[in-house]
Amino acid sequence: MRLVNQQVVEYLSRLVGRQLSVLDITPTMIFVVALVTISLEVMLADGQVVEEETQLLAKTIDRLTPPEEDDLRQLGPFLIGLLLRQVKRNPTASNCPEWLTLTKPLSDAEKLLLLCFAYDMSAADGEIDPTEQDYLHIVAKHLGIDVRYTAVLEAGFRDEDIQDEQAWEELRSQLHPDQFQYLDMVFVDAARYILDCLEVCSL
Repeated sequence: MRLVNQQVVEYLSRLVGRQLSVLDITPTMIFVVALVTISLEVMLADGQVVEEETQLLAKTIDRLTPPEEDDLRQLGPFLIGLLLRQVKRNPTASNCPEWLTLTKPLSDAEKLLLLCFAYDMSAADGEIDPTEQDYLHIVAKHLGIDVRYTAVLEAGFRDEDIQDEQAWEELRSQLHPDQFQYLDMVFVDAARYILDCLEVCSL
C-alpha cells in the first residue's frame, strides 16, 4: 500500500473543497492532479493555452480514470479550470511548486509516465515550443528523470529519429506495462499508449 503523507492529504482536500482522509486518496487521484497541474504549467510556459492542449488534457484525464472513480472523472473539468487560474497566478516552477508534494509518493516509473504525458500535451498543437521545452526540463529535473530519457522524449514527440538506442531501450523497460500492474489497468493502458506514440520514431 502506498504511503500518503499529510501534506498530500491537505493539498488535495483544499483542492476539492472538502476534508479528505488517507483512505479517500487513490493512486489515480494523485497522478491525475499532478498531471493536470504540470501540464497546465507547461502549456502556459509559452504564454497561451490552445484548445488542442486542453482537449487532449481532458481526454487524458478520462483515459486515466477507472470506471469506479467516476467522481474523479467528473472533477476533471473543474480541476482544469481551478488549476489553470492557480497556475496563471504562479506560472513558474522555480519556487518548489505544490505538485512536488504530490509526486513524492510516486514510483520512478510513474514519474516517468507523468513526464511522458506532459510532453504529449506540449506537442498537442503540433510542436514543442522552446519555452515549453525549457519548462519540461525543469519538471524532469524536479522528478529526477535522466536527461537521456528527456532527449528520447523530445525526439519522439517531435517525430524525429531517436538517436540514443540504449536510453530508448531503458526507457521502454521502465515504461513497460508490467511496471504498472500493481495500479489500475488504466495505467497499464496509458503506458502502452505512450510507448505506441514513441515506437514509430524508433524505427
